Amino acid sequence: MGESSAPPAGKKQFFLLAKISEIKRKQKEEQRRKLELWGDIGYHRYLGGDFYNRILALLVLPVSLLLFGVVTEIFLPGPEVSGYQDLTKSLLGFFFGVMDIGLAGSQGYFSDKMQRFVAEHAEIHPEKAVHQIQFFVFWQMWTGLVQVTVVGLYCFYFLANTTLAHMAYFIIFYSFVQFPGMLQIFESLFQCYQRYDMHGLVTSVRDAVFAPLATILCVFLGKFIGGANPAIGEVMGITIGFLTSIYVADIYGMIFGARLFSKRVLDKLKVKHRFSDFFRPEFNRQEVKEIISFIGPIQIVDTLLGFMGMITTVWITQWVTSYASWKGLISFAGTVAGLAAPGGSNKATATVSQAYNNGKIELTHNYMNKILKYDLMNVTVNLIPVIILLPTVLDQAIKMFPTANIQNYLPALVVLPVSIIMNITNKIWFLPNQMLVIATRRNAIMVFNVVGPFVNFFFSWLFLVYFQLGWLSLILMGWIPTIIFSLVKWVYMLKRITPKFKPALWQIAAAPLISQAGMAGFSFLVWLAMPPIIEAITAWGFLVILVFLLFMGNSIVYQVFYSLAGGWDRNTIEEYHKGVELSGPSKFMVKPAYLVAKFFTKLAPLHDRFPIANEDAAQVEIGELMALRDKNIVK
Repeated sequence: MGESSAPPAGKKQFFLLAKISEIKRKQKEEQRRKLELWGDIGYHRYLGGDFYNRILALLVLPVSLLLFGVVTEIFLPGPEVSGYQDLTKSLLGFFFGVMDIGLAGSQGYFSDKMQRFVAEHAEIHPEKAVHQIQFFVFWQMWTGLVQVTVVGLYCFYFLANTTLAHMAYFIIFYSFVQFPGMLQIFESLFQCYQRYDMHGLVTSVRDAVFAPLATILCVFLGKFIGGANPAIGEVMGITIGFLTSIYVADIYGMIFGARLFSKRVLDKLKVKHRFSDFFRPEFNRQEVKEIISFIGPIQIVDTLLGFMGMITTVWITQWVTSYASWKGLISFAGTVAGLAAPGGSNKATATVSQAYNNGKIELTHNYMNKILKYDLMNVTVNLIPVIILLPTVLDQAIKMFPTANIQNYLPALVVLPVSIIMNITNKIWFLPNQMLVIATRRNAIMVFNVVGPFVNFFFSWLFLVYFQLGWLSLILMGWIPTIIFSLVKWVYMLKRITPKFKPALWQIAAAPLISQAGMAGFSFLVWLAMPPIIEAITAWGFLVILVFLLFMGNSIVYQVFYSLAGGWDRNTIEEYHKGVELSGPSKFMVKPAYLVAKFFTKLAPLHDRFPIANEDAAQVEIGELMALRDKNIVK
């Protein structure tokens, strides 16, 4: 009977093959759906990239810490190696910045100003975008040759005859990063073509894989060669290895980025252009003039004003007792504030530039609302929990690491509230700065840049000399001018750039503020439960739980209150879902929060009462952009 009831082996095999075939079909369907989402214009692409990067950021952090520990323990005989490295970068930084004329960053990625031009045309007018990229490559490679040659001649014929002769080889090896001078171009192109997931993947793999391997390999070779040759010495060999590793890591990063860009953008989106097209000089004078006339004058002004900033810093050190100590404490407070209210700025320049510079004003306004919405929502997720739980966390940290001298950093708590407020307000202040670049308001940017140092100097004198506030001046003299300038920039933006912009204040401000009351109650319950938890599972276990709450749990709890407060409308919750679908390996982190938001949004009495008003008009303009894109970019 047992034998007759068992299914035949052939049927088992057929069932298994059918199951595998069904899984493969679903995987292909999911990949097709994701590719369509990446092809659809909208803010969900930036949101998906932001979600995608969350797990990558967590993976890179321990690798960086491990690398620091391994390299420091095995290869670094003393702090002078890092000192030589920083000094070398400082000596060459000004020269490199002048030669890049504002087109690029230090290692060959687009500046925001350059990204603004390429992003405008990347999908809509691809021929012009390719020409702009060609000019960038041409400029970086030829000026890179000039820079390497000039640095080499300077080192061999001048520096070698001074007391800094030992720096010559450090400077020569580090100067190589300027040729070809565009090693991070594909990271920038992923942003311009709004594949923010691939941008995060390339940068994370470079930082977590290529950079550690290059550092260990180059430092080891430098240590071995320098130790075996007394004319070089171990310290010089290690320092040269360190500086060389930067170049090696970027070369591998470029190869990896080029491969991904070819497969994920050029092939998948069926772009007309090939990989080799980016390296041909086919641009014309008018295309170059358009870029240089905007970026060049701003760069000249910024370069000249850099000297005033340096003089101001030297002057400040004469007035503030223990300047270095307070700078360190302020930096520590900024790190802690980053847990409570993450700082930094959004990277959606390419997304907004594509809309604004192709005449889609309603879509631009829609994006502006979403930038403010997500920035302020993200900056308030952990705000109240960190503030309430911080004293207990610090107390446990002091007990767990009694030799770490954490007590020396406790004075930073005085600065912490201001640092938190600064991080929150910076999310609001950044938008007009971003729009000034996107709208190519060269004269306005130059006026702000010229007036800025003088205003900063005035407030430095006011707080340092007149009021004699000491260390508090280090905070106020930067923050107060920032507030003043940001308010002026907001007025300028609303008058001259986006005069019809109407902020969705409920979703941007009211819902996050209401959510803080719920988070306060939740955090108070956690605070009450902390002593028995610590006693039961030790402080290490408690810290693990706390990290979970910061990176995942709080976002889930926060969405309960944010959703009930009417923070989502039917369009934004759908866009949130699209972003989660594009989150890749981070989906397990972000999907639970979305599911909670979706559930409680349905229960919220305020749901859809305060929508982002121009969603329908924005969708019409998205359709117009996609029609133009499909006409120009698809084979």
